[in-house]
Amino acid sequence: MARFFSRKDPAKNYLNKAIIGLGAGIVKSRKILNLSFGPQGAMDILSIWIGQEIAKELLSQKKVKPGISENELIEKLLEEIRLAEDLNFSEINGESSVTIQNCLICPKKVGGYDLEGETACPVGGIIMGALTFVKGASPSLPNITLNPGEFCKISMDLNN
Repeated sequence: MARFFSRKDPAKNYLNKAIIGLGAGIVKSRKILNLSFGPQGAMDILSIWIGQEIAKELLSQKKVKPGISENELIEKLLEEIRLAEDLNFSEINGESSVTIQNCLICPKKVGGYDLEGETACPVGGIIMGALTFVKGASPSLPNITLNPGEFCKISMDLNN
């Protein structure tokens, strides 16, 4: 007879939420995902849904509250899902910027995948998805620019 083991620890739901968000993102964006869009554009869209699902879980667990500041939410994201060892968030004249050093989820640097000169960074989309969800805004086509390097810089418009 098969035995089922149950582990119900709500603090461990982040991977589940990420997969749920990815599935939702694929379905919701299937009409605009195409070869000309590129892997980074596709990752930006899909990771927004991941960020939204993670934000839902953070709210559900009461680890964040509606109205939390952007910096506090990003700090909680770093604490709960460990996006990077070092991440700086700033907002100047309505444009948000994220600088990352020692990323912990980079498909190329951490995962070791040969991305053939492309990027597929989920950090900007995850942050954008979480922030817009907590603000009560609907996700829209992301306006995210990634400059990869030793310090990856991501610029995003959270007000579109």
